[in-house]
Amino acid sequence: MKHVAIAYGYFKSRWIGHRTDDLFGLLSAAITQNDADSTKVGLLDMAVWVENNNLKVIDLANEKDLHEYDTLYLANWRKGPEFALAASQYMIRGGKRVVTGEMSRYLPMTKLGELVYMSDKHIPLPRSLVMRTKHWKRAIRNKQNPPFDYPFIMKSISGSMGANNYLVKSRKQLREILAEGLDELYVAQEFIPNDRDYRLIVIGGEVKIVIMRKRKNDDTHLNNTSAGADGTLLELESVSPAMKDLAVRAAEAVGRIEFAGVDIIVDSEKGDMYVLEVNKSPQIETGSNVEKKINAMAGYLAS
Repeated sequence: MKHVAIAYGYFKSRWIGHRTDDLFGLLSAAITQNDADSTKVGLLDMAVWVENNNLKVIDLANEKDLHEYDTLYLANWRKGPEFALAASQYMIRGGKRVVTGEMSRYLPMTKLGELVYMSDKHIPLPRSLVMRTKHWKRAIRNKQNPPFDYPFIMKSISGSMGANNYLVKSRKQLREILAEGLDELYVAQEFIPNDRDYRLIVIGGEVKIVIMRKRKNDDTHLNNTSAGADGTLLELESVSPAMKDLAVRAAEAVGRIEFAGVDIIVDSEKGDMYVLEVNKSPQIETGSNVEKKINAMAGYLAS
């Protein structure tokens, strides 16, 4: 018997003036008559994992791995397009069927979409988990341990320039972050020991600029120049081919091979590289080394 997941924005919600329970009931009854069964799922009631560079999506409402379903039907995805992207990509990569599969080609606009497109491509990524604040708070009430050891990173999937980016050191701090950001969607990530990171600017499929960003002290975990870190321009020849290749592959994975700012961090204890994100609009006219960045971009635009 085929198992069909029918996805709405939320597990409990209304759509086009109707309770989604009622809409699901109509379709579910007809599916049963076709010798299959169906389950209602909520896109924003899913957990998106990236672990060992592999994508996994869990249906939290029904406590199922999405691969337990044979078919995913995206009945309404507008409330959570990047969750729909994650669910679609996960099903397709698992050889499953997706109806209204155009969401598998959705252009990523947040860190969630970037993680989805970079996963399963041999691009080293920090262990990451994205889910709604509601489910984080439920886990805390049930005294469940966080998915990562303290300290770990908690940042808004739509944040930029270091905003809404926290180093969580305790359960108390986690509660406070969730209470302040009720409407935020956060990605939690393992903390990679470091004292700097690297912004590699990809223009026209090549790394044209590399800036080493180093925070001035340990009062913050952020290496963003917008948060006060120093930005040092590096000679391209001094940057390892492996790092430059990784930046190009990451930019290509998310569809930004023509222009992107790829942030890479190096584990200060093990020496391993990880891609943190691929910025769709890296600072050119502002931030550090403005003249160098403007000249590189102007040369490409005029070519």
